[in-house]
Amino acid sequence: MKFLGDYHTHTVASDGHSTLEQNVAAATKAGLEEIVVSDHGFKSILANMTSKNFEKQQAFINAEKSIRVLQGIESNILNPEGDIDTPDEYIRRLDVLTVGFHRYVKPKFMFSKFIFVNGFCSTRAKRALVDANTFAYVNALSRYPIDIVAHLNHKAPVNARPIFDKAKETGAYVELNAKHLDAFLPLVKDAIESGVNFIVSSDAHRANDIGQFEEIEKFIKENNIPLERVFGIEGNKPTFKDKTDWRGEK
Repeated sequence: MKFLGDYHTHTVASDGHSTLEQNVAAATKAGLEEIVVSDHGFKSILANMTSKNFEKQQAFINAEKSIRVLQGIESNILNPEGDIDTPDEYIRRLDVLTVGFHRYVKPKFMFSKFIFVNGFCSTRAKRALVDANTFAYVNALSRYPIDIVAHLNHKAPVNARPIFDKAKETGAYVELNAKHLDAFLPLVKDAIESGVNFIVSSDAHRANDIGQFEEIEKFIKENNIPLERVFGIEGNKPTFKDKTDWRGEK
């Protein structure tokens, strides 16, 4: 299986262990045509995107010629209303907006029921939030020009079908994340039946992990995921929303 790109990678700008330069070198070595740099959102604890790092990444991307590098952010969903932690002015400058649940966000949000229970409590306690978690993703997809839904069902359990339906409606990809395929496995049948499209990623936090897709290839084959709906492989190149004129909610 020929992979074209890696659409979720991290650098030292958030909690990654490699520089963007090192990631590009690793992607080139792996024979990829493009990568997305998607460091964590502005409200993450310690490993958050900053204005300074955003500008530094864009300057590098604009100068890079060896492969295509796309500017992204892995934004945090903050509540059931679907608020995310990337300001509108940065969304308009992104190539790729990725959204997912993460528990390590600023204290103002961490100690809300939505973040705290999903992030730190028992499986039984989390089950009580399935509807709220589902609405969070559906609302975010309705409100923002999201390109990729990241590692769905990791930490925050969901009723996935409404999310897949909304992702299909809005043209968002659902991620096949090399690190979290176990969390996605219970959802894959519904995903296939919904008609939603998929995208491949390593979620690499080290350069050596970029383009390491053996488990994804195995997962695709074992679950009979239609290859024509998996983007980033076999000449199936993804496209992402033009956010330049996006003006947020009215």
